[in-house]
Amino acid sequence: MPVRVASFVLVVLLLAGCGGESESERVLPVPRAEVDPAALALVESAMDAHGSEVLDQAELTFAFRGTPFMLRREGGQFRYARTLTDSLGRTIEQVVDNDGVHWHIDGHEVSQLFETDQPLRSAETAVNSVAYFALLPLPLRDPAVQLRSLGPETIRGEPYERVEVTFAQEGGGRDYTDRYLYWFHADRHTMDYLAYTYELGANETGPNATGSRFREVLRVQDVNGVRMQDYRNLTADVGEALERYPTLYAADSLRVVSEVVLDSVRVTPL
Repeated sequence: MPVRVASFVLVVLLLAGCGGESESERVLPVPRAEVDPAALALVESAMDAHGSEVLDQAELTFAFRGTPFMLRREGGQFRYARTLTDSLGRTIEQVVDNDGVHWHIDGHEVSQLFETDQPLRSAETAVNSVAYFALLPLPLRDPAVQLRSLGPETIRGEPYERVEVTFAQEGGGRDYTDRYLYWFHADRHTMDYLAYTYELGANETGPNATGSRFREVLRVQDVNGVRMQDYRNLTADVGEALERYPTLYAADSLRVVSEVVLDSVRVTPL
């Protein structure tokens, strides 16, 4: 799953510092030589269709599988947090921000809480992974993102344009080797499907431990002008060949893994 907090800091700073540039210059997330203009145009159209610009200066709150999340982005600063209750009834807030990962117990930040940094790394992964998917397609203009247009494709009779996303090692996070495919509707410009590879965990076994996922939109909400999407998580034994997913999907040959549903969604512009 994606852990790319450092890259987010860079993109916000880039966007905040380019007020005097033209619109075409302003949207470029990486050096010009690395930009696929066709792919960039598809991403920008999707961001317009989803109202993603609102989230650059906003607080987004929701519950995911019963856990409250808060994602706040403002002027180059960001704060992503989830709130849990431990076995002692204490309120635990796990925070990822510009300065790193923080652990709060009943409102007080705790340092030197663990013998190793593994719990903090696990919290970072959990918080940032949920944030990444909730904010899509906005993260696709991260400066570490490498975009490539793969051309048109028809899925269940609807026209789509495909964009491949890979990540530069510098700024790409610990999971920079992951690969994503996005399908944007050719007319509506909405991000209706996505697929990605991921590294299997040490204890991940069973028929769904395939190392890849395919997501279809399950529900759409318009929240203060932002298109928020829930997904059905599917899989098959495709290896790294994510391009096979649409054919298997059309044939109803995918296995359902889970549903990714955000409840009580609120978007508060700052």
